[in-house]
Amino acid sequence: MKLKHRVNILIFYILRIFPVQKNKIVVSNFGGRGYGCNCRYITDEILKRDANNSLDIVWLTEGNVDNLPQRLRKVPYDSFRAMYELATAHVWIDNIRKPPFVRKRKNQFYVMTWHAGIGFKKSEKDSIQSLRKSYIYAAKNDSKMADLFLADSDWHYNVYRNAFWYEHEIAKCGLPRMDVIFRDDPLLKKNIREKLGIPDNVKCVMYAPTFRAQNDESSIGVYNLDWDKVINALQSKTGDTWIGLLRLHPNASHLCERLNIPSNVRDMTSYPDMQELLLISDCFITDYSSAIFDYSVKGKMAFMFALDLEDYIKDRDLYFAFSELPYSFSKSSDELAENIRLFSEKEYAIKIDEFFHKRCGLYEGGHASEYVADRIMKVIES
Repeated sequence: MKLKHRVNILIFYILRIFPVQKNKIVVSNFGGRGYGCNCRYITDEILKRDANNSLDIVWLTEGNVDNLPQRLRKVPYDSFRAMYELATAHVWIDNIRKPPFVRKRKNQFYVMTWHAGIGFKKSEKDSIQSLRKSYIYAAKNDSKMADLFLADSDWHYNVYRNAFWYEHEIAKCGLPRMDVIFRDDPLLKKNIREKLGIPDNVKCVMYAPTFRAQNDESSIGVYNLDWDKVINALQSKTGDTWIGLLRLHPNASHLCERLNIPSNVRDMTSYPDMQELLLISDCFITDYSSAIFDYSVKGKMAFMFALDLEDYIKDRDLYFAFSELPYSFSKSSDELAENIRLFSEKEYAIKIDEFFHKRCGLYEGGHASEYVADRIMKVIES
């Protein structure tokens, strides 16, 4: 164990001289990367219940977060102050593993929302051969501390039980970030499009590839998409005008400036909330990102496209065979364009229903944020 790690553990124990503050909640999203994912939607619901502003809600952040509500108190993620806030908060909310030196106290409550539901890539214990020993240690420590995990389906529940070193409560409530997808609020969609300057008569296709183990400039090629072919195919299929939205995974965001992005495609990699982009998109394309499940659960048109399938499977085993999935898979831009032209909405709807409800046992209903916020308020008021 490294000296810095030992020192940080010691700091957490020393900080126990300060009492836990019953009204304090500390939230962290992707290690400080913006106001989004499950953490955002739980926090939004908690704020609705806190009419008297009696709660001290701390948001751990790596830098400026443009869409952070003023009611929240910003604290740098990797700081001594953050350690103090964690040591004295009544409730923690997170969507990735906490650093391995973090130590929870008995009278604290930890909601681990995770950042994916139904997914392609095997994770945690199921992909243990690809994990660093330091990560495995952190994951086990994090699961030991957690009081509540959130599942979106029977499939998801079983993955938690089998692969996350976790033995405590799992709420079969759905994922808070999915509430906005299920509610499908026309006014919210209009407001987001206006904020981004997208005209009402223009449709959006989002391309959101995930990251690779070789996450440097040598992997640039796998993120390339022939936007002209895709947009032309969509326009031919629908008769509408289309623009593209590019969203790289946070772990690959540094590669954006190296990609050739056409003028009719917008780089949305730094946009803080993926769910808002999913909500306004009319078509979704990915390689192996679980975001396709978030996007398509209501039956919206989605496609899979990747240039490196064999290499990717060697590096990262998948939970599903592609034959089980409701999406066509393309290994070239020409094949993708052809699959767009051949897309059958009726056949797709049947496949979507079979996959989510019969194969996975979906729990989603648009009320997960309310469920989790109610649980947290009960903990605070107890």
